[in-house]
Amino acid sequence: MMISGATVTIDLLELRIEPAEFDIERNRILAGMCQRTLLRNAGQLARPGAVVTASLSAHFGIDDYSEDGRSTSIGRSVFTVNLTDDRGKEWRVDHAEERMLIQS
Repeated sequence: MMISGATVTIDLLELRIEPAEFDIERNRILAGMCQRTLLRNAGQLARPGAVVTASLSAHFGIDDYSEDGRSTSIGRSVFTVNLTDDRGKEWRVDHAEERMLIQS
């Protein structure tokens, strides 16, 4: 299957995964795990604090694909989480992996 673009976005409150090609059981399970962790941690916010939007975005470095006989990998991949609380405050966290092993 050829996927156009290399970015996957998950609404962590609604568990909506886009693009649709990535809305598969394995990814829904992983998104659910992320959602449970988010809700558990959000429960520790000072009252009346509440998370009103939460998204996880993953941009995979598929344009830098490498296979050497022993392993298969892709290049720099960036994972971003954006949260907004009920007072309008926004948080953003980025995490980059320079190279990621993938299952072939």
